[in-house]
Amino acid sequence: MQVGLVVLGLVVRSAGILRQGLMAAMAAAAAAGGATGAANAAAAAAAVAESASDRDMAVGVALIVLSAFGYSLLGCLYEWLSAVRGPAMSHAQVATSTSLIGLVATSAYQLIYTRPRWRELVADRMAQRGVGWWPVVRLYGIFGALFTAHGLVQGVVLQRSGATTVGIISALRASAVAVASGLLFCSSGSSSSHGSSGPPQLQQCLTAPAAASAGIVTGGALLWTLTGAPRPPPSPPPPPPPSLAPLLSAPATTTTAAAAAVPDPAVLAGSRISGRLTEHGLDHKHGKHH
Repeated sequence: MQVGLVVLGLVVRSAGILRQGLMAAMAAAAAAGGATGAANAAAAAAAVAESASDRDMAVGVALIVLSAFGYSLLGCLYEWLSAVRGPAMSHAQVATSTSLIGLVATSAYQLIYTRPRWRELVADRMAQRGVGWWPVVRLYGIFGALFTAHGLVQGVVLQRSGATTVGIISALRASAVAVASGLLFCSSGSSSSHGSSGPPQLQQCLTAPAAASAGIVTGGALLWTLTGAPRPPPSPPPPPPPSLAPLLSAPATTTTAAAAAVPDPAVLAGSRISGRLTEHGLDHKHGKHH
């Protein structure tokens, strides 16, 4: 039930995006024809269907679904590694391995896709917004430090509580980011390097679906925390069967018996000296002198 609430909260968040797309389609239909009633509804439905069949939108939706699947698969792989390798693989080793894989994949993407379109995707957009290189480098550095700490904490949580808990925490984090973004960036303009302020960042505002999503996700996370059963600790290995117990203890018993059968050299030397003294005393008593 708790996991279902979290999933429901994530679905509610997407309602805002669907609503924006529907409103844009209806506005485009109204501006195009000026018809009313059923004609407007039919035109809006046709516009939505056309946008849904658009190649770029289809690719974007597919990539979002693939990203969500990959993130879930990453958590399951983390848990599998923890179960298979156990204490042999530390959190730092897991985070380092996944970071290297991400670095290789990201570098390949930048070289194959971004580098040939550098001016269109990077240079022109930075020039339009008046953003220099130093803010970009600074933000990427802060993001890298925070993501490294996040990866280490995620490894600890995965080994202790499993992938489900990590998924719930990630959903709760996304809700917290939505609320913080609405409080910090909704009403303020984007500052440029020239000191001017741009228009308000409306896409950062906290909408009603996003607020409802944050509340539902938080409620599901609280229920999971209060009522979710903790992960049981690993059980100790079972004892050997009774038929193998004598075989396992036989070498130790034989070694102990053999060690007990070998006399101590000091004891042997003492016995020889004592025997000679006793023999000498008997010879002296009976008058035997050599």
